[in-house]
Amino acid sequence: MASESRASEAARQVIESAELMGKRVISAKGIISPRGDEGQGVARQKTALEAEGVEVVTLAGGGGEKVDVRRYGWFPEQVDL
Repeated sequence: MASESRASEAARQVIESAELMGKRVISAKGIISPRGDEGQGVARQKTALEAEGVEVVTLAGGGGEKVDVRRYGWFPEQVDL
C-alpha cells in the first residue's frame, strides 16, 4: 500500500510540474474520449479547448470530436522525471 501511495504522489507531482490539465488530454489520434455521460464531458472538454484557441472538428456520422495533434500536440524534446 505504501508503494502505491508513493507512486500516486509521484504521478501527481509529474502532472503538476508539467501543468497538465485534464482538458488537454486527448487520444493519440486526436479524439476526445467519450465518458459514458451522454456526451456532456466531451462537450465541456471541447468548449474548454476552444476557449484556449484550439480548433476542434466534429467528425461526420457521429464520429466524435477531433483535434489536429500535428498542429496542437505537445512534443517535448526532453522530459525530466
